[in-house]
Amino acid sequence: QGAVGEFEGTGKAGQAFCAVNPHCLENIVRLSDQMEIVASSDILDDCGTKLWAKGAPVSRALQEKMLLRRLKKPLEVSLDVEGGATLDSIVTDCFALMKETPALDRMCSTSGARSALRSVRNAPLPSPLKLLLTSAREHKKRNYDISLAAMVVSAGLANGVGLNDRDAGLLILSAMVHDIGEMYINPEYLDGSRQLQPSEWKYVASHPCVGQAFLKEFASYPPAVADCVLHHHERLDGSGYPFQLSGTQTGSLCKLISVADAVSAI
Repeated sequence: QGAVGEFEGTGKAGQAFCAVNPHCLENIVRLSDQMEIVASSDILDDCGTKLWAKGAPVSRALQEKMLLRRLKKPLEVSLDVEGGATLDSIVTDCFALMKETPALDRMCSTSGARSALRSVRNAPLPSPLKLLLTSAREHKKRNYDISLAAMVVSAGLANGVGLNDRDAGLLILSAMVHDIGEMYINPEYLDGSRQLQPSEWKYVASHPCVGQAFLKEFASYPPAVADCVLHHHERLDGSGYPFQLSGTQTGSLCKLISVADAVSAI
């Protein structure tokens, strides 16, 4: 409850992101070991002290300065990754994964489904989202591939149930970012090889809330995308999380993203 509550309530998301998350910071610094990440503006703490200058490349020294600090504005909006992921490259990766996975290829075999998948190439990709998706692509390959698979399944579902072009695009974008909240979770808790204690599980269960807060704070996508991210682990019988909502309490896009999430994980 505490992990979820930190991101609930009007105005609290931005405050939460001004406290540097150590796991997200580690993901960013690790990415900087192989790709250039530079500060797009001066990075200041909440007292106005300059911690990192505009134009300076990210290095391990950034990690030492930022840990346990509160910033004037979230770190995610102050960094740019050179040559990172784009919507075009992400969709290209979707089609490459389909070639490697016959089952996925069949799920998105119609011209309508493939056209829906290609259509999101033109959607915006905010810098904070580009940064974290690039990090996932480079260092969390399984997570990245699950997101790609969810995009493919979502395109097939959208075509199969006859969604209009707008809703199909929203569903596919939701699939792309549905697990973005996991970038803020201790990776040890995401390792499926061990049984989690309740005190650990609560952080995993918070990742849809963190993902929703991230999108509200850093992306200009329609609210339906953040809603899908928040509810992608809810299930029709009420056995999902984080709120145990039944099928009568979530919208049609949320139901479809929960199917895409389950199928892509398999």
